[in-house]
Amino acid sequence: MRRIAAVGLRRRLCTSSVDAASVDALLSSTATIDSLARDDDRRAARGQVSFEVPDAMGDGARLAPFEGWGDFFAKRGFPQPESITGDRLLLEQLTAAYTCPLTIAAAQRLTSANTVEDGDVQIDAATGEVMTIGDGPTTASGKALEEVYVLGAASLETLLVPHYWSEISTTIEPSVTVVLIGPDVEVKASTPPIQELGPRLSCMSIGDPFEKFVGQVLAAGVDSSQVTPTFAIAFNAGFALDAASWDPAVRLLLDSGAPIFATAVTEAQARADAEWLESRGAVSLMAPTPNPFASKLPELVDDPLDEESGSDEALAYCNGWWHCAVGASGAEQFRAMDFEALR
Repeated sequence: MRRIAAVGLRRRLCTSSVDAASVDALLSSTATIDSLARDDDRRAARGQVSFEVPDAMGDGARLAPFEGWGDFFAKRGFPQPESITGDRLLLEQLTAAYTCPLTIAAAQRLTSANTVEDGDVQIDAATGEVMTIGDGPTTASGKALEEVYVLGAASLETLLVPHYWSEISTTIEPSVTVVLIGPDVEVKASTPPIQELGPRLSCMSIGDPFEKFVGQVLAAGVDSSQVTPTFAIAFNAGFALDAASWDPAVRLLLDSGAPIFATAVTEAQARADAEWLESRGAVSLMAPTPNPFASKLPELVDDPLDEESGSDEALAYCNGWWHCAVGASGAEQFRAMDFEALR
């Protein structure tokens, strides 16, 4: 067992496995600003608690895709806590740790299921003409090894990768390299160029903005297909709030034909980001919708885009909403995406 520290239970965990339905019920409670303050007080009173999480899956082992948080905790064999109250607080903390890798795994599942294969039939939306897709690549990059670019990766994600992100390989079949890209990514001299995180999964870290990384690669004479990911993802992106910073990277990705997934902490931010992508010529593959692997740890944030609440402060959840779009050059390679349809 790998041991991690988190705010949660005073007592030790017993050995019986969690039940998926009970986990989902505990995590479905609606938080308020008052309850958030009470939970923070409980966590502070308990302090740091050590507990065990399941080992990484062995080489070649693979589970059926996870349908949601309850399914994840049950299939992976997490132990059942003794305290119901502590159970919820602990589970919320764990969802905050696992939200990014499980969102990536879900995005990979959506991309794979909705990539147009050779011989597939599509109907042109403008003309109604029936078309058969012929010998094109089955991913935007055409690579056998899938690559996922995490845009604007934060230092916190860099810290969590060695401990939690091996879960990406728990349910996926192809080999995947996750590339963390962004000026906040810490690249130490002692860090190997490629970290092996588990079976079929490796990670690279690049401490530059995406557009600078691509420029350096192209200047070296490398073909642009080598910097075209299977898909890219930006966690809690804030495209609309920081358009000037995001514009160069997003335009390059839209030109590449690779799908861009993005998450947001609130519905208002997700819809603003999706509209911003469409204003730059993106074609929507998935409208803003609740993310099945959103963190369940509530946070109080300033949301200038939330006009309905009448307040700048709102309860939010990391990766709470997600959406996906692709540039016009890649639109014919992908069908509309719906996670619920895969369940």
